[in-house]
Amino acid sequence: MFAIGGLVANFILRQKEEFGKKFAALPDHLKTIVNDKIMNNIQEKPFNTEELSYELTGLWSHNDMKNDVRIIYAVCCDCRKKKATRINDCVECDETNDNTIMLWDLGNHSIYDQLKLMREKVWRKFIKQKRREKRF
Repeated sequence: MFAIGGLVANFILRQKEEFGKKFAALPDHLKTIVNDKIMNNIQEKPFNTEELSYELTGLWSHNDMKNDVRIIYAVCCDCRKKKATRINDCVECDETNDNTIMLWDLGNHSIYDQLKLMREKVWRKFIKQKRREKRF
């Protein structure tokens, strides 16, 4: 639970399509571990884990080192506060409340590099769009 404007609220979980695909492909024992981490750690205390920075600002990571699994997610209130909504390019942003946790991606340590590359593409697209807008 966390406070929104003085009120205490439970976090709502949502997932991006990529997360759902990767979760479905996990072996059953890892699905159980990941589900436990999401329900007992991320949903209950989303800010009690690793906050990502630089190219991955606005995202958080919960790691299970024993199984080499990283769960990447955004907490909507935090993402908006850091003005990371543009770089996160979350199409669902307008449909989510501040107390939403968006499960982004899932994978081993290389997931960080994959996300950086994806964000680089989004950032380039954004810059091109801004340059075009200045021409008109």
